[in-house]
Parts: sequence; structure tokens; C-alpha cells
Amino acid sequence: MNNLLRNIRLIYFSMLSSPLLIIFIYNIIVPDGTIMLNEEIDAILKFLIPIFALIFIPVGFLTYKKNRGKIGQKESSGENLFVIRKSLIKRMSFLCGVAIFSTVAYLLTLSNIYIIYTLVLIIPFVFIYPTKSRIEADFPFTQNIIDEDNKLFQNHKNLISKNPWIIVLFLVFMVFINYNSFKDLFNNKIVLPDIKIDNGILEDSIYTNQFLGWTLYLPNDYKPTPLEVLEKYSKKGNEILKTEPSSKEEEIRLLNVNNDFVNFRSSIIFRAFYPEISNEKDWASLFEKSLNKMANESITVEKRIENDFIIDSLNFHIIEFLVYGKNQIGIINISYVTNEFIIDFSMNYTDSEEAKKLLMRIKNSEFKNLKKYAP
Repeated sequence: MNNLLRNIRLIYFSMLSSPLLIIFIYNIIVPDGTIMLNEEIDAILKFLIPIFALIFIPVGFLTYKKNRGKIGQKESSGENLFVIRKSLIKRMSFLCGVAIFSTVAYLLTLSNIYIIYTLVLIIPFVFIYPTKSRIEADFPFTQNIIDEDNKLFQNHKNLISKNPWIIVLFLVFMVFINYNSFKDLFNNKIVLPDIKIDNGILEDSIYTNQFLGWTLYLPNDYKPTPLEVLEKYSKKGNEILKTEPSSKEEEIRLLNVNNDFVNFRSSIIFRAFYPEISNEKDWASLFEKSLNKMANESITVEKRIENDFIIDSLNFHIIEFLVYGKNQIGIINISYVTNEFIIDFSMNYTDSEEAKKLLMRIKNSEFKNLKKYAP
């Protein structure tokens, strides 16, 4: 009985610690600020894991109850001992399996919700800790079964059974030799810079952003663009340009305002999402390629200017287009590229004089903190 209990406990603690150990190791290996580009998978897994838990945890307990009824039906003590071991291990496997699945979801998405899932899924596992009294209460142990357990232990005594802690060393060794395999999971990883960026404050037509040290004095007729309108514009733009929507981590919105003639949007975009961008001209070229996707038989895109645009002695880059269709619309993009992020200003206008007024305000604005991020 003592040998059976010791072996079952070894398996129990191995299963219990595995999900937590994997999460712990990956939190050490993965750099701070890493996110995974698996939003579609994330949405599916958040739905699947609770369903799997509702299925497999009850199945584990039902299977255990069913196997308990088989004790005494076997002729030999060895067969009865095998049924006892199988019953205990099966129940642990069903309960631990869902927690492991949640751990894999964490590795794929690095979403902390799966750490919470894993901890919750481990709770039923804690309540089945194998003790002598519990096993004796569940299974009718006879002296023959106990003798068979001792006999098997003596016949199969080896280095590992004498020193079970060797299994821990083996697992640690496997982690190290498979380090490169672990890193392969992160082929789509994005490591964000360790900087805190605020959205800024607009008050009395004055916009201030602490991170950039940006101060912009707006004309009095500009009002904030509601979030739902921004999302509507973004969705419509993705449909027209046939591009994927930005992930929630990719873009940090700054000042977004409009009047009757001009719609101005600004944001900070992390360079990690665009490794091919090395300067403002690269960003302008990417913007131009995206805009040219609009061109068809009824829509014409014409580039008007592309030049440097000095703001507070910093070399921003400006590119302007006219889009001819049912109505004529002007589109301006202004950008500044640092080692960590891209400052992106976009302006759509129907009145060029109104657009010029806002451009002059932007040109005369201050960026007190941006110089320290200059490439």
C-alpha cells in the first residue's frame, strides 16, 4: 500500500506542477513587453477551454467511479492492483489535461487570462490529493493486493524508484536542451519597448501629451472625434484598402479631432510591428502603396507633394494626395520615425485653406521630449 501511495503521489505532483512550471519558465524566457499575434486563436480558446473543463472534469470523476466497481471482479491480485493504479491515474489525467491545454493557450497567446484559467482548473485537482485513508475508502484492499504491491516494488526496484528526485533533474535537462524548440513557438512574437505612453489631454482647444512633451494649440472650432466614429473610419478604411485591422497593442491613439472641413487623426505605432520601416520615407512609401489600392475606374489618386516638414527643429516627413471620385478629397500624412515607435498624423480635408491653417498650428507646436528618442 505504501509503495502504491508513493508512486501515485509522485505522478500527482508531477501533473500538478507541470502547468505552473511551464508558465513560470516561459515568463523567465520571454522578454518583457512580448505579445503574440494570435487574436483569432485567442478568441476561440477562451470559448473552448471552459467547454472542455465542463466535459472532461466530470468524465474524470465518472470514469474513476466506474473503475472502482471493477475491483473484486478480477481473479488475480495483480489485476486488481492494476485497476486501482489505472483508476487513480486516469482521473488525474482527465483533470490535469484541461489545465495543460490552458497552459498551451497561454504559450500561444501570452494572455494572462489563461493563467487564471489554469489556476482555476487546478482547484479540483487539489481535492483529489492521494492519501492512504482516501484510497482505502475507495478500494477494498486485501492482504493479497498489499503483498502484490510489495512484490512488484521489489522486482522493479531501480535507480529512479530509489531516487525519484532524478525525474526533476531530467525535466530540467530536457528544458535546456529543447530551449531552441521552445523559442520556435515565438516566431510571431512582438516585443514592445518598455515605455509608458499616455493618450494626452485636450482642454480648451489645447492638446498636451506628457510622453512626447507635445503641446498643440488648435483652432476653436475643432472638437474631439468620438471613439465609435474612429473605429468606423478604421473599419471602412481597411475594407477600401483591403488591409488587416490593427491589433489593439499596435497603435496608441493621441489627438483625434475634426471640424466641418478637416478630420485629423494622430497616433503612435510601435516599430516592432513594422520591422521593414527604417525612416520616414519608408513609412510614406507604405502609406502611398496603401492609398493607391483605392484607385479604380471611378477613383483617381494623385500625389501632390512629398517633402520634409520641420516641427520644433525635428525632421518630420509630409506626403499629400488628392483623391478624385464623386467628390475631391485631400489626404495628408505626416510621420516621424524613432528607434522604438512611429508618430503618425493623418488628415483628410475638403477645404485646402482650412487644412493649411491646421498644418501651421502643427508646424508651430512643441515636442519637448521627442528629441531624446530621435534616431
